[in-house]
This record gives sequence, structure tokens and C-alpha cells, in this order.
Amino acid sequence: MLKIVVLDTSAQSRNKLTDLVSKFLDSEGAYSGLIPRASIKPLSPNEIKFHAAPDICIVGEEIVSQELTELHSIRAALPDSALIVCTPASLQNLSSIQQLARLGADDTMSLSISAEDFLKKIILLNRKKRKESTGKLFVVDSGKGGLGVSSIAAALAEALLDSGKKVALIDLDFETQDLSRFLQVRPFVNENLQLLFNGNRPVTEEFVQECLIPVWRDEPNLVCMPPLGDSEELYDFRASYPRTLVAILEVLDSLFDCVVVDTGAARGNLLKTLYRLADHAIYLVNNDPATLYPAVDRVSRLRFQMSPEAKLHILENNTIKGGLSSKFLKEEFLNAASLTADDWICSPVPFSPSGSRWPASGLTLFSLGNSAVVKSLKNVLAATKIVNEQEEQGAFLSAIAKKSRTILPGNKSGRAFNTGRPARELASQAAPRGLPLPGQNALARAMEANRLDTLKAGKESSQDHKVPDFYEEADVSSLVSGVRIS
Repeated sequence: MLKIVVLDTSAQSRNKLTDLVSKFLDSEGAYSGLIPRASIKPLSPNEIKFHAAPDICIVGEEIVSQELTELHSIRAALPDSALIVCTPASLQNLSSIQQLARLGADDTMSLSISAEDFLKKIILLNRKKRKESTGKLFVVDSGKGGLGVSSIAAALAEALLDSGKKVALIDLDFETQDLSRFLQVRPFVNENLQLLFNGNRPVTEEFVQECLIPVWRDEPNLVCMPPLGDSEELYDFRASYPRTLVAILEVLDSLFDCVVVDTGAARGNLLKTLYRLADHAIYLVNNDPATLYPAVDRVSRLRFQMSPEAKLHILENNTIKGGLSSKFLKEEFLNAASLTADDWICSPVPFSPSGSRWPASGLTLFSLGNSAVVKSLKNVLAATKIVNEQEEQGAFLSAIAKKSRTILPGNKSGRAFNTGRPARELASQAAPRGLPLPGQNALARAMEANRLDTLKAGKESSQDHKVPDFYEEADVSSLVSGVRIS
């Protein structure tokens, strides 16, 4: 949420300027996704000290006309805010502008300014004054469906977690909610997020956190944001949804080391907004010749939306038998899309029979895939330079954490948050079956305690229990379920 304060001496002048700013922010140009939602608060100079510092402060004409040096006091009270000064005709000469700059003004405007020129100032000043980003935004996308966007997004999130990062996953598949359903993160349709996009709630840290759900019960550092329901407004360029998305991502940026977005059904201004904000875009291709044209067409259009500091990574995923060779695919794709070899990740993600069972398991391709898959995903992280050598030394602890995600009979995910069942109850199902007990977390300790209890009671069974396959009837039905669970 962009916080704007309108500052002037009289209430009449403040209201006039507030109405003008509100008109500009409600104009069509503000709905392009370049400007987040904004709050506007009119204040007198004496009221500044009683309110939190805004992102941008607009100083009215009365203040600078009556006492120009008052601007110095405003700058002292708001050292980190951008100051835009409304200048009357008498103060629009170069010497006056130089004096305003010495007193702390960042920019000037007249009351006859156009909406487009005003919004340009807001964009530049908001970017200039924004605190240094603490998180990195990963956008996972492809030219068409079926190339494994949800699989790679989920696996990449766990790989980042495995490297010690605090990660948020965002599911933007409004139509089928694949990522949320595959990870069994309920509710699949996020009604709290819908309230934010509809404007019924402000985009604050508190309300954004209500949209986040831990993927695993005992792991607070990996959360998922299921999507809102599908609607025509999502694709209407006049809607305010892109602005809301910007505000939500800014909040997540301050809370997490990495935010991974499954682009899903996002398109139009929503998709362009994601590419504008992305630090890394992971773009998936495979060696099926039928996917080449849509892949080249999409990336050729969207890569120009990215900032100069952002990096595009082309990743070959799920290579099919009888398709193009990796060498030929790389050469043809890079040539057609006018990209360089630096944009191509040289380690493709291979097909893994065990990894392909991750949907509905509550786990990811990173957990279930073979060593070649894990190695490839780590190479993706290496390409983004998001993980340094010191963080890689934590592999032992990560391996212990990975073991704790043992598949349990009955709910399939040893750490699935969405079941709502206590760790003790889950452990009671696993302990008699002789599953591995890592002994490094609360779930493992509960499993061990339950095992001892059953031994004392003489109820330990010698029967060899077999962990069932992932795809039981209950699991498959959960993928297509339309029930919203609050």
C-alpha cells in the first residue's frame, strides 16, 4: 500500500489537493499495474509528528507561498519520505527550484499537471525511495500448459527451503488451483485473498498473512497462497487487480527471502506486472516440436517487460522420448527468441517416475525425484546465484528435514498442514509400521513416544505393514473436489 500525505495550511487547500490526487489515482493510467493501491491522508504541518511517515508527501502551495523555509522543517520531520512541492507560478523559475531542492524537495508540480505526468512522478519517486528489497521474486512460466510449471514451482520452493531460505509460494491458477491441490493446501480457493482484490480489505501485513497457509505442519518457513476464484475482472485491463498484486508482493517481499509464483492462468496486465517485478523468470521448454512456436512467441513478448536487473532463465523440463535433441533445441530456441547462451540453464530436469507421483502427495518433485532431478534443481539455484557456498554447507540439516517428510498412511504427507490432525495422531498411524524416525523434530519425537507406549501395552504388531501407493481413491477425489474448507 502506497501511503501519500497531502500537506497544507488550510483545510480548503488540503481538500482541493486531495481531490486532485484521488482523481489522478483513479484514472485509467493508474490501473496498469505499475502503481500499487494508495491511501491519501490530508494533514496540517502541525499534525505530521502524530502520524507515521508516508512514502510520498505532497506539499501544497499555501505552505511555500507563505513561508518557504517551512519546507526545511517538513524535510526534518520526514527524512525518508519523497517530497513533491506544488509550486505557484511565482516559484516556477530556475532559481526558486534550486532553492526548493536545497530545502529538501525531491520534485515539483503545478495544479494544472496532467494525470499521466503526475503518475510518472509517483512511479519514479516510489522506486527511488523504496527500501532495498529483502526478498527475491521468482516467476515460473511456460509457453503453453502441460510443461510442468506447477511441478517446477513447488520443487524450486522446496529447494530454496532446503538451502535455508524462507519461501512463499503463490498459486495463480485461478481455474483449477493445481499447485494448491497437488500440495493439498486448503482451502483451494482463497476467500481472504478475494477480499483484498475486491478492495474490501486494505493490503496490510496482517491481512496478507491471513492468505498464507503453511505447506507442512512443522515447517513455518514454507507457505502457500492459494488463488482467488476465477472471474472476468482478472483479465480486464481496467480493473485494479494488477495494483493489488503489486501491493501484496511488496508485503511478501518484506516477509520472505524468496517468493515463487506459479503463473498458472495469469495473463494480460497481471502477467505483465509479474514480469516487471520479477528478479528471476524461470521459463520452461521441452523437446516436443509442437511446443516451440508458443514458447518462442510468449517469451519474445514478455521478456521486454522485465527490468534491466532481472534475469531470464530458460529451463528444459521433462524431456520426452523421440523429441528434439537438447543441443538442437537449445540452438533453435535461442536463435528464434534472440537470446544468448547465458540465458539457458545447461542442466535439464529429467523425467523421474517416482517424482511424477508428487501430485496429491503433499510433497514435491524435489522430495520424491531421483538424484538427477535434485541435482538439476540445485543447478537452477546456482544459475540464479541465490544460494552461496556457506548456505550449501547446511545440506546435512536439510537432509534430516527431508527425511521427516515421510509419507504416512492415511494422509500421505507426514507434514501436511491441511489435514488439521495433530502430530500425535499422525504418529500413531506410522509408529507400528516401522517407518524411519529421524528424531530431529516434534513429529519424530511423537512417533517415538507412541511406539514406546504401544510396546509397553503389548500391542506391537509383528505384521508387516505396507505403505499404500499415492493414488488411492481419496487422493484422486481431493484433486477434483470443489469443496471450500475454511
